[in-house]
Amino acid sequence: MSSDNTNCKEIFEEIKSFSIERISELIKQVLEKTEQTCVDIGKDLDSEFDEKVEADLTLDYLRQNKEEIGHQFLKQSSETLAGEKIVGESNQDLSLTLSLVDDDTLDEMILIGEIAGKIQDHYEHHLKALKRGLVRLGKNLDFEPEPEAFSPKKLALLLSESLKESELSLSNKKRFYNAFRDIAKVELETFYGGLL
Repeated sequence: MSSDNTNCKEIFEEIKSFSIERISELIKQVLEKTEQTCVDIGKDLDSEFDEKVEADLTLDYLRQNKEEIGHQFLKQSSETLAGEKIVGESNQDLSLTLSLVDDDTLDEMILIGEIAGKIQDHYEHHLKALKRGLVRLGKNLDFEPEPEAFSPKKLALLLSESLKESELSLSNKKRFYNAFRDIAKVELETFYGGLL
């Protein structure tokens, strides 16, 4: 392997290591905020009974699966960055045949797109610079890093993938997505700034 290739590999490993560290912090904060939201709903005297029941279901699921959700999110992030996993591929296939998509799945796809779009507006210039950098880096590596790996939509889809095995309704999942939206708007600035 040439010196250029070795240097590029080292740079990529640094990027990957930093990314996993920051993404780990992102998902940790998302799960903590989701948990706190559910606790607050349970304590709120003005909350509707149905809302409290749903919040309790979300809280139970979260407390039983918090570690696994975080582990899956980080594993998929690493695989996506290395180009080993295409996140959201099944959703794209389904979107081509909307008759096969149930209403909740369609609503979830739309929700993810809306949340990601709002966050991406804040970081458009960061993302363009990152994509250019990863494409250039990929020319000297044995694989091509995934330029979209750090986009808000990819990260939101990683969260979706991590929740896919759950039986949570869309209204329950929305607590996770709303927490992601709130945390990502703050946390991604540190994330992108550190990568650049």
